[in-house]
Amino acid sequence: MVAQFGVGLRTDIAVVLLTLPDFLIGLLLSGGFSAALIPYLKSIDQSARVDAVRNVLFFVGIIFSVIAIGIWGFPQEILRILAGAVTISDAALYQQAFMLVGASLPIAALSGVVSAYLNAKASFLLPGFAVIIFNVCICLYLITGLEDPWLFGFAAAVFLATTARFFIQFSGASEIVKSRRSIKLTLNLELARLFIVGILAFAILNSVTIVFRSIFGSYDVGNVAVFNFSIKLFELPTAIIVGPLATVILPSLAKFSQDRTEFHRLLYGGVLAVLSVTIPFSALWQVFGEDVVRTAYQYGNVTDEEVLRIGSTSKVIFLALPFAALVHITSIALAAKTEIMALLKNCSISLGSSVLFASFFPSEASVLFSLVFFFVLLCILNLITLRLFFEASRISFARDIASILAKALTIAILAHYANLLLISSLNHLLVTLFAGLFGIASLLLLLPNFAVLRKYQTSPE
Repeated sequence: MVAQFGVGLRTDIAVVLLTLPDFLIGLLLSGGFSAALIPYLKSIDQSARVDAVRNVLFFVGIIFSVIAIGIWGFPQEILRILAGAVTISDAALYQQAFMLVGASLPIAALSGVVSAYLNAKASFLLPGFAVIIFNVCICLYLITGLEDPWLFGFAAAVFLATTARFFIQFSGASEIVKSRRSIKLTLNLELARLFIVGILAFAILNSVTIVFRSIFGSYDVGNVAVFNFSIKLFELPTAIIVGPLATVILPSLAKFSQDRTEFHRLLYGGVLAVLSVTIPFSALWQVFGEDVVRTAYQYGNVTDEEVLRIGSTSKVIFLALPFAALVHITSIALAAKTEIMALLKNCSISLGSSVLFASFFPSEASVLFSLVFFFVLLCILNLITLRLFFEASRISFARDIASILAKALTIAILAHYANLLLISSLNHLLVTLFAGLFGIASLLLLLPNFAVLRKYQTSPE
């Protein structure tokens, strides 16, 4: 997308159009569904599970249809909130595209329900494949290079990609339609409470990047695009490693939620596993980040100055990577223990504190460091709530963390000098390939930290 649109107003709008359905999917799948629906579906038999999903599909469809109507009623106002520095006249030009994407929200919401159902069945492949198809649809549109001054064609591509994702996911849940039992619209109050609180807690967690993107975007046109492309790079290791790990261990965490010893042992293993990946990755990004950015974004309508802005922005954001990964794991753990109110409190305190920090020191740099501060504070609060520091042996915990930090520091130092002495004269593509090989070697070095998770592997029902 950056190659097609460059960095500017159109890219800011395109980012909002593209990320709105994905934000909703993340909010539902990681929020209310992780907190309430997935553990609940795991606890009931298949026939009851189908009935429950059909009920949730009905209520979620109604709720997000109302949200879509609200977007249709106030498109310019909502677009200006999400896109930062967009003026009233600019919002009017792009409102039809925004309204079309708004119409896809109920479909995206239903995709979230079906994804949760598939995950409850331990069917993890189909949701991932559906996401790939979504991205392929968007890429195919961008490759065509069609004239699309007001992004209506781009919005249509997002709508069609969202629809395709839903039907692909639904193909793995056909028993929901084939069931001959009539839909009984019943409301489980405890499930509804956990669902609503989970939505609120994870709404804060998943919307934090949108909040800081809007603040960052208010400083200059094009900042929304710069921030978004940096965040996409930041989310890549989380999506590839941390997200699947959290999805797989959630059933085990729920299973051992009443066994404090086993629960903390599994959580401790998850913490070591994500730190083993994210700390070296964060360190390597400080060395190779700008070269990777140039390789990824040097083509099309992107200037060297814009590439440099993305590179410098991503370096600051990547400082938060280990803490963001821990937030992901600990939030899943709190959801498994149904301590959602505690998570909501921690998220609220962290977001409020970080926004105040950004307000007291108004600058682009303070916005980025406020985002880092959010993840650091929330990570600490979640770990305290879970009492991981108190349950684990302090000596063992300190030794394991020190070992990871020492290996990561060694990797970073070697990468730095290799970059200076061996490959400083190579082009950015070769530097990126070298960084990838260095990352693979680092992962192999730290693989022993994943061993503690093996005994908790669970077979699908």
